[in-house]
Amino acid sequence: MSKLIVLRGPTGVGKTTIGNALIAKLGGGYLLKLDEIRPDLFQSYLSCSSKYDNIVGELFFGNSHTTNPSEWLHHFPADKYERLSVLLTASLEDCLSGIIKRKHPSHWTLSLDQIRTNYYDFYTKYKSIFRCMIDFPEIEINNSRSSSPTDVVEMILNRINQPER
Repeated sequence: MSKLIVLRGPTGVGKTTIGNALIAKLGGGYLLKLDEIRPDLFQSYLSCSSKYDNIVGELFFGNSHTTNPSEWLHHFPADKYERLSVLLTASLEDCLSGIIKRKHPSHWTLSLDQIRTNYYDFYTKYKSIFRCMIDFPEIEINNSRSSSPTDVVEMILNRINQPER
């Protein structure tokens, strides 16, 4: 069965690192940018994802992708996709470290105050919204900088491979 794994968490928590490691461990897949707010580009991402069995989505705030996930989840029906939401958590310091280590140009334009605001916004505004709007399991994993991506991937795959209770 195909897999849809949605990685959620604040900027710098390791969604892209874990997503790429998951795709490698699964033997291929597509990293779906669920935070894309331009409708044409988001639809393009969804179209591209349909060519793959395994989809790993990255979601921080996601705009309506968080508040109304049915707008895009219908592309990944439960009878074809084993679905799991993974909430990645880490301290603000670990997220800052992740941003610095990643050296991604889009994050260089964020000030420390913006990063701090994004971090607290995620935990106070966005964290629970998506969970309330989906009908599939969610697990929470602390992805501190002492965690290896391999260990986090194994935790995710162990959960998704467990039979339903």
